[in-house]
Order: sequence, then C-alpha cells, then structure tokens
Amino acid sequence: MAKTNLYTASDLISFAASKCGFSHNGAQDILAKDNIFPQYEIKKKEYYLSELGQLEWSNDTELILSAFFEQEGIRSFTLIND
Repeated sequence: MAKTNLYTASDLISFAASKCGFSHNGAQDILAKDNIFPQYEIKKKEYYLSELGQLEWSNDTELILSAFFEQEGIRSFTLIND
C-alpha cells in the first residue's frame, strides 16, 4: 500500500515562512495568487514534481513547492481544503 501524505494549506504556508524566508502573510499571498490552495468547491488538489515549471506559477511559488518536495522527499502531495 502506498504511503499517503495529506497537507493542509497551513502546513505549506508555515513551511514557506520558516524555510523559504517569507513572512506568514507574504507566503499566503504568493500561494493564493497562483491558486495553489483548493477553492471552496474543490476539497483537494494534487501536485506532482513533474508539474513544476510547466504551469504558469510565479517564481516564488515554484521555489516554495520545489523546496517543499525536496525537504519531504516526495514526488507528489495532496493539499486539502481545511
């Protein structure tokens, strides 16, 4: 059985703030502008390492996500709307 990782928006924002040098509010603004968080009608979003660089995300969002993938040692993750 595959390991499942569920991450909340708070997990990703806290990571960005502590490891990538952004303020908590700054990280939230960056990720929200690129629609990283699931919207109310969508309960979860899945992200894959192979997507990085292919979507029209800002450089800051790509920095946050690639660092998150690297630190967690994962190739994909699911972000849930909490």
